[in-house]
Amino acid sequence: MKITLAQLNQTVGDIDANSKRIIDAINRARDDGADLVVFPELSICGYPPRDLLLVEDFVSRCAQAIKSIGEHHTKGIAVILGTPLPTDQGTTNSLVVYQGGVMLGYHDKRLLPTYDVFDEDRYFEPGHRPVVIDIAGTKVGLAICEDLWRGSDAGFSSKYDNEPDHVAELVTHGATLIIAPSASPFVLGKDDKHQSILRSHAKRFGVAVVSVNQVGGNDDLVFAGMSSIILPGGSTGIQCAAFQEDLQTVDLDTCTPIDQIPLDPEHQIIEALTLGVRDYVRKCGFSKGCIGLSGGIDSAIVAALAVRALGSDSVIGASMPGKFSSDGSKSDAYDLADNLGITCITPDRPRIPRRR
Repeated sequence: MKITLAQLNQTVGDIDANSKRIIDAINRARDDGADLVVFPELSICGYPPRDLLLVEDFVSRCAQAIKSIGEHHTKGIAVILGTPLPTDQGTTNSLVVYQGGVMLGYHDKRLLPTYDVFDEDRYFEPGHRPVVIDIAGTKVGLAICEDLWRGSDAGFSSKYDNEPDHVAELVTHGATLIIAPSASPFVLGKDDKHQSILRSHAKRFGVAVVSVNQVGGNDDLVFAGMSSIILPGGSTGIQCAAFQEDLQTVDLDTCTPIDQIPLDPEHQIIEALTLGVRDYVRKCGFSKGCIGLSGGIDSAIVAALAVRALGSDSVIGASMPGKFSSDGSKSDAYDLADNLGITCITPDRPRIPRRR
């Protein structure tokens, strides 16, 4: 089976634009000869949708968009998409599987995180059944992010001790491949824990595990991507890029382990901050950013990150001329602006930087 991991940067709430990006990725996966393309958790609406899920018709619009994509854009390929779905009991965080215009099945997320930045119990009803679907002659078990926590040996899944072991149930129902889309925010060192979970299941059951994570910045959260396939036995078969969109197609029948190059922690932090700033500005529809420049290290770092994220033409520095700003701090602010190639202003003295 050839699988495309479609690691997309979706905009929360922009169903039309997200649909277009999904359709484009399906077409690219088909051109690559993929049997299956997998998208992140809640890919149609972006994650986290929060109280948009309570807006009238929002969930039904997501379901309608998924139905349209599935019925009109899945010729010759299977597609796994994340979406909220309306039910008689409320709303579920679900995966829907289409192939050749026909829906093959769906899975509702069973373990709903409600801690830290997550509040899924507020919005979703949990699923209660394992779902295994035949795709290209392979029995594919469906899971969503936290569904993998129960039964892993990662050491932090005790909160789910009283819940069913979802992966074990999938394997019992014949799954030889586990597909687990996710939307897991970036925290330094967290990817190692995620990889530990994936490897744990792959080694325990002798199955490949596919995890496709969202990438991008949404308000106060940044998603690093780094989607991966863990082969039976626990080695890594492929890993997508960090902090950028990526589509990777791999043939599971011929896939061999790769050597992972660990990312430097400082580099990860810089990339996360850059992506967060860039997406906040872009997704909110802003065109420029304004940074107060004090002449000190704090504002210098913020200005440098802003230029890295937006480009020098889209950043304006402002130096305050108050009595607490020394001549040195004001001149340092203008020197910084010159070095970064940005415009620096005071309320009474606009200035264009020297171009070198």
